[in-house]
Amino acid sequence: KVDVLVEETDELSLKISIRKFAKKFRIPVIMVTGNAENVILDVERYDKDSKLKILNGKLSLRVQTDIENKLYTRSLSDFAELCQDFIGRRYISKDLQSAFRLVGKDLVGIPQLAECSFLRGAVISFAVRMIALKKLMPSGRYNIRLDNIV
Repeated sequence: KVDVLVEETDELSLKISIRKFAKKFRIPVIMVTGNAENVILDVERYDKDSKLKILNGKLSLRVQTDIENKLYTRSLSDFAELCQDFIGRRYISKDLQSAFRLVGKDLVGIPQLAECSFLRGAVISFAVRMIALKKLMPSGRYNIRLDNIV
């Protein structure tokens, strides 16, 4: 049995398929998203609530349908647009929003900062440990913000 599923793929349709599988088998899913120097942590506790909506209900049916129909495969800029919808535009930092506008034009991919990658690893480790030790780690979206330190 899988105790915790850490989802870290850039393939949008696979993100949805993984969650459908996890719901069916009541497996918690953890995902972290780089957000400039910040991190967004999504925890979906399908082990506690098999009726929980994908991404805690933050993914609209329109975006899910667009992803399942693979509308993002037309161009890199289409992929960038749909990624923003998947994440939720209101959660994306201004710096990352600016970078998304350049994807497919001046950038060949979505930029990721190295320090954010290290932070993502630490956040994943924390969330997995909390679930594995049966400590409090409820479903939800959490913003871990380094840009508020200064």
